[in-house]
Amino acid sequence: MNNVLKNKDENQDIKSNFLSLNTQNKLIIFGSLLSSLLIIITAWVIIDNTQKTILSSYHNFGLMMAKTLAVNGVDIISGKPEQKYYNRLKINTNLVVKNNSDIAYIIFRDSQSNIVYSTKNSEYDSNENSKFSNVIEVSQPIVADINNSKQVIGSVQLGLTGNTMSIVGKATRDLMIVIFTVAWILSIAAVLINTLLITRQIKLLVDGVRRVSTGEFGYKIASKDLWGEIKQLFDAFNDMSARLRQYEEKNIDQLTYERNKLEA
Repeated sequence: MNNVLKNKDENQDIKSNFLSLNTQNKLIIFGSLLSSLLIIITAWVIIDNTQKTILSSYHNFGLMMAKTLAVNGVDIISGKPEQKYYNRLKINTNLVVKNNSDIAYIIFRDSQSNIVYSTKNSEYDSNENSKFSNVIEVSQPIVADINNSKQVIGSVQLGLTGNTMSIVGKATRDLMIVIFTVAWILSIAAVLINTLLITRQIKLLVDGVRRVSTGEFGYKIASKDLWGEIKQLFDAFNDMSARLRQYEEKNIDQLTYERNKLEA
C-alpha cells in the first residue's frame, strides 16, 4: 500500500513538473510570437512608407529636371528657325543624359505630339545605363508666352532609370531590417528573461509553502530584489510564516506550563 501511495505521489510530482514546464514554454512561445508579430507589422509599415517616400522624392526630382529642360526647349519648340537653338538643345540634352545615370532618355514633342528631338536616337543611349524598359516616365508641358498669353506649345518627356532610388531604397531597407532584427532579438531575450524570473519566483514561493506545510514555521523567502505585487506576495508569506512561528512558540510555552503544573 505504501509503495502504491509513493508511486502515486511520484507520478503527481512528475505531472506537476510537466504542467509547470508547459506553462513556462507557453508563456515564452506566446510572448515571442506576439513580439515577433508586432515587430514584423511595424517593420513592414515603416519600410513600405519609406519606399513610398523615396519614390515620391525621386518622382519630384524627375519633375524638376523636366521643368528645367522644358525652359531650355521653348525656343526650338516654338518654331524658331535658327539652327543654333536646335544644336544647343541637342548638346545640352545629350550632356544631361550622358552625365546622369538616372536619366535614360529625353524626348521633346511639339503641340501635335510629334517628336522634335529624342536622345533615343543619339550615340549617348548606347551605354549600359540607358535601359528603356522599366523606366519611370515623367512629362512636363512646355509653355511659351505668345501674344501676352501662356500657351502650351509642346512637352518634354523624361525617362528615369531608378538607379539612385534603387540604391537608396536597398540601403534603407537593409538598415531597417538590421534595426528590427536587433529589436526582435532583444524583445525575445526580454520575454525569455522575464518568463524565467517569474517562474523562478513561483518556484521559490512553492518551496516556501511546502516548507511551512511540513512544520518549518518561520521560514522566510528573500524579497529584497523583488518589486511590485510579487514583493508584496512574498512579504505577506513571510509575515504569515513568522506569525505561525510565534503561535507555535506560544503553544509550546503553554504546553510546557501545563505540563509543569501537572507535575507539580
